[in-house]
Amino acid sequence: MTPLQTFHEFAKMLSIKPLEFWPETDRTQLIERSAAALAEQKSVLEQKELKDTLAYQKLLALEKSISSTDFNEVEFTQSFDNLLEVYRHSTDEDFIESLDEMDSTASQAKQKTLEHHVSLEQLHKKERKMSEEEKVAGDLETMQKIGVFYVLEYTLQVLHEFTYIPDEDKKKLLEQGLKTEAGNLPAYLPLEDTFRKDLCYQIHDQELRHTLLESFYKYEEVCYNEKMQEIGNALKEFNLSLLNAFQAKGLETFQAAVYSPFGNNLPLVELIQQVESMDV
Repeated sequence: MTPLQTFHEFAKMLSIKPLEFWPETDRTQLIERSAAALAEQKSVLEQKELKDTLAYQKLLALEKSISSTDFNEVEFTQSFDNLLEVYRHSTDEDFIESLDEMDSTASQAKQKTLEHHVSLEQLHKKERKMSEEEKVAGDLETMQKIGVFYVLEYTLQVLHEFTYIPDEDKKKLLEQGLKTEAGNLPAYLPLEDTFRKDLCYQIHDQELRHTLLESFYKYEEVCYNEKMQEIGNALKEFNLSLLNAFQAKGLETFQAAVYSPFGNNLPLVELIQQVESMDV
């Protein structure tokens, strides 16, 4: 694997989710592999006396993000994209073809990491003007108004539909939306980013926010495959994860406005029990 391919593999991971949501062993291994690949590429240019080239300067910028004691994924994705910009002037057709894929990955990784860190910066800026009591009250309001009214009402209804509709309708519900007895359900896949952003980045409690983001990323990695049984099981676990997280942080009752396939004004503990007993 070439150094560029190694950087590309790292960018692929970051295009899925930020580094903190990957297992520690994966994080450590990728940082070490990237550092080794960077040293290799620098050595090649140095041996060819090409330290004054733009490519070498871009490698130095990339090195800063990798060698930092606190790995900077925003700088890494930007530096990788800048490095690719230099190689875009290559005349090697086979290389240019592989570069197209790297370009796409770099763009996705940069967008994902920037979105995460800028959203956190905006949240922390807002928090500086809030007391701890206001943060707790704000989280409870967010859990109800966005977590329940906006996200869980819909995802629990989708889970309910998955217990009896055929696989072709499940696929249609995910990708296009579906008319059901409960009403017209919009497609899930176009909503997933909005659900995650609107809920998670308004939560002040760091532990709760991390748990919610992990739940979203875990489900997103499954819901694009073609196996409806796996998607249904993952959707069940996603709903349970949110419900348990909300209950642990003080939300006691499920109060729905539109969809309530398991009943309304239910204690969360009862709703959790119902979902746990479901056979999807």
